[in-house]
Amino acid sequence: MASNNGKVDDDSLWTWVYKETTDIQNFHIKSAVLVDNKLIITARGRPRNTFEQCCSFLLILKAKTSGDLITGFDKEYNFIKLDPVVYP
Repeated sequence: MASNNGKVDDDSLWTWVYKETTDIQNFHIKSAVLVDNKLIITARGRPRNTFEQCCSFLLILKAKTSGDLITGFDKEYNFIKLDPVVYP
């Protein structure tokens, strides 16, 4: 997760806000949204304990906060596998 503090015309201002290695294989993010204190990511890949080499799923990460500011996310995640016809 990166931020540029709203200065979209200067690529040099982007900095890492949060960086984490995950055990999800072939992982790629399609979209993400914040809902309450959770980051919900629509993604493809192979999360833990799945049979398929690649499936669509919702990845759910709980946010760590300091006041109103998100400072990171819990390393442990939950996911909901989606029907194979769903391709985000």
